[in-house]
Amino acid sequence: MKRRVKKSRLAGKKPAKPRLVGDAIIVLPEETTKVMESMIDGVTITDLQGRITYVNKAASLQLGHTKKETIGKTLRELFIAKQDLPKFLKQLKLLLSGKPIQAEEYLVKRKDRMQLVASFNLSVLRDAKGKPKAILVVHRDVTERKRAEKKLCESEKKYKELVELLPEMVFELDTAGRVIFANQAAFRTFGYSERDLGVSAIQMFVPPDRERAKKNIMGVLSGEKLGVTEYTALRKDGSTFPVIIHSTPIIRENKPVGLRGIIVDITERKLAEEERLKREKVFRMGEEITGSIVKRFGVGITSEELGLNDILSQFSELAVYPSPLNLFNLLTAGTSVVLRREGVNTRKKEVREFLAPLVQRTLKEIFVIAEEFKRDIPSEYKDFEKTLETMCS
Repeated sequence: MKRRVKKSRLAGKKPAKPRLVGDAIIVLPEETTKVMESMIDGVTITDLQGRITYVNKAASLQLGHTKKETIGKTLRELFIAKQDLPKFLKQLKLLLSGKPIQAEEYLVKRKDRMQLVASFNLSVLRDAKGKPKAILVVHRDVTERKRAEKKLCESEKKYKELVELLPEMVFELDTAGRVIFANQAAFRTFGYSERDLGVSAIQMFVPPDRERAKKNIMGVLSGEKLGVTEYTALRKDGSTFPVIIHSTPIIRENKPVGLRGIIVDITERKLAEEERLKREKVFRMGEEITGSIVKRFGVGITSEELGLNDILSQFSELAVYPSPLNLFNLLTAGTSVVLRREGVNTRKKEVREFLAPLVQRTLKEIFVIAEEFKRDIPSEYKDFEKTLETMCS
């Protein structure tokens, strides 16, 4: 009678499906089974010896085996590729010893002999007393992701190989303005090494340029097109050099994650421009001297006739300073020759008295040019009064 009552109470309820685990029974409620069968990740349950007692639909699709072909087999013989087996067994040992483990990726073999990469997350199923009864394995096929990562790595490798061939400096910054990549040309020029990656790019500009550089970095990250910008860069050893920088944002998933740019050292260009300006100033001095002589004595004369071109060219190209006395005597002799040729009767003393302050002014201009271009000045240029007195005596 009791048996009939018990049976009637259970009528209409679907019993949970038992899963044999060694010498014990793991009962999976029907609701749990439904959830696992609907998962896109593979779910496999094994006993403590690794024999498979349950696989869901996704696991069967991943491996290409039917459930019937899978149940009773072990993970090591059915799932894990030979080369990854030692790593898997080590993780399994750690898990059973009670130590926490992280998800790991393994090479997995399929029934059709193809291989895939799967991420395995292992955990222990315990009974009501906390005793280990089974192992739960949740595995996800990450083959496509790994292929994409490999392609990305290959692409990045080609990019880095290419930028290392460039003579220009190439760099990348994150959104905080920290240097996350630089080619060897950049390391070499700035005096940094790969150990310095992560430093702020702002510190690589001279203090007066830093606020402008910071503003421009934020501008590029927000989509502004700044074009080429000139700065004075600061090496690790404290020395400076002029540069131009062109940068663009690095966009990933429609969001800026940093910026990438090229730095060009324009030291040689600056020097060439300075030399051009200096030559213009120097030869302008020759024209002014000649013009003053023409105006004073009313004769036609050129810088070349006076021999000024040679002296000023030497100063311009080679930084050879014309001797004050030589310059004075050259002008006196040249002017006297032209005056005699033109029939102008002028005493030599008058010529010297006119030329002395003219030469003195020229020496001052040479002094200014030398100061401007950071050249050492001969001592005789620094005592103008004494030089003038000597020339007029």
